[in-house]
Amino acid sequence: MILLLPLLLMLSSDRCATVNVRPTPTVVTAGSTMGFQVIVTNCGDKPVMIKTYAELETACGGEVDLPKNYWRLQPGQAFQPNMTYPIPSDACPGIYRVLVEASVGNTVIGSGDATFEVVE
Repeated sequence: MILLLPLLLMLSSDRCATVNVRPTPTVVTAGSTMGFQVIVTNCGDKPVMIKTYAELETACGGEVDLPKNYWRLQPGQAFQPNMTYPIPSDACPGIYRVLVEASVGNTVIGSGDATFEVVE
């Protein structure tokens, strides 16, 4: 078991992802649709199957999980998934946060977040 530990550390260190998130637009009204421009890049030196997971933290203190997506990316390859979310007509006004994580298995290798505002 002691001999495997350095190998496991080496394998995990060559996997990384950059995640950039930008809401479009940055201010929306309740009942409209929110779009997210997301760019996920494999910055490691091996091909990886990356799972993107998005979570929306609401102004009311709740959380909404957005659909998970899976992408196979080669080293240096980037992908721009289109993400949209309908803002409920009874959404609380205020600042919302979206978090997007990229992971391999259960290990997060990159994340990004952004905020937007919901107005009445």
